[in-house]
Amino acid sequence: MAQTSYDLNQRIAFAGLKVDSEFDTVESFAASEEIQFGYGLRANSSDPANVVDRVANAADVFRGISLHQHNAYGKYNDTDTVNTLRRGKAWVQVNANVAVDAAAYVDPADGKFTSNAVGTVATGGTFRSAHTYDGGATDNLAQVEINLP
Repeated sequence: MAQTSYDLNQRIAFAGLKVDSEFDTVESFAASEEIQFGYGLRANSSDPANVVDRVANAADVFRGISLHQHNAYGKYNDTDTVNTLRRGKAWVQVNANVAVDAAAYVDPADGKFTSNAVGTVATGGTFRSAHTYDGGATDNLAQVEINLP
């Protein structure tokens, strides 16, 4: 079937999209569960060197950001290879208002990013764009820059 229409007003980005083509570091890990794009990842306790899943509690070791990958599912499935941003900038899902230059954290409740330090996982990253959260009615995206060792 042929495409018969298109929208001239495209979204600025989508979750897990790299912000630019600056130098970055992306590593591959196996997924231990379904993982959406643009979420915070932790080292899985069963195999921390090779397996990741979404951040689940405040004591987790932050491993990076799940980058977008074109596939038929719109996410990573269990056991898929996850492209994990360790250094660089990416568009991420946020669950609260964020401001430019605010420290970035991951909320264990949903794996999304926030600037709230209480009960969250530190990323060592910084928000590079602001976003006013709308309660989840649309994609709530902001740019985060991280620099993990």
